[in-house]
Amino acid sequence: MLFLVDLDGTTVDFVGPLLEAHNKKTGDNLCRKDINKWDLREFGIENETWQVPGFFRNLPLLEGAKEVLWKMYQNGHKIWIVTNGMKIDFIEKDKADWVKENLPFVRGIIFTDKKHELPADGILIDDCPEYLEKFKGTTIKMNTPYNAHVKADYEVDDWQDIDMIAN
Repeated sequence: MLFLVDLDGTTVDFVGPLLEAHNKKTGDNLCRKDINKWDLREFGIENETWQVPGFFRNLPLLEGAKEVLWKMYQNGHKIWIVTNGMKIDFIEKDKADWVKENLPFVRGIIFTDKKHELPADGILIDDCPEYLEKFKGTTIKMNTPYNAHVKADYEVDDWQDIDMIAN
């Protein structure tokens, strides 16, 4: 089976470090539960908060992600990381370096803002409302406040739930 696995918000914690950087910079006190819409600008979070060299290179894995992905790999599944590099060289490099270091067993990384054009015979694991809505194949949604309105073939709260579906 082919698994197309998102990075930010699905495999790594994007929101926690983002809020930490934003709150430190602005003095705000935004919490994870406050982020209930995809567009971060609606919360006063500027792109400059996270579009800086090194931000994506240092994001922490979500609990269980590496172990479940390793198990999927050992069970013969093909795993590709699919992520939006925003066409910014240092973001793509940071993400590629992160994957190489933390998930060396994955097939590779695809940078795209058009995940719906990826092979529909794959299973997309993602948190982005737009990608989940447009993908033609099977979808696994990592539940978040900002995608609660989106339907998917499977909905999960963590990587242990993904383990039960994929393995």
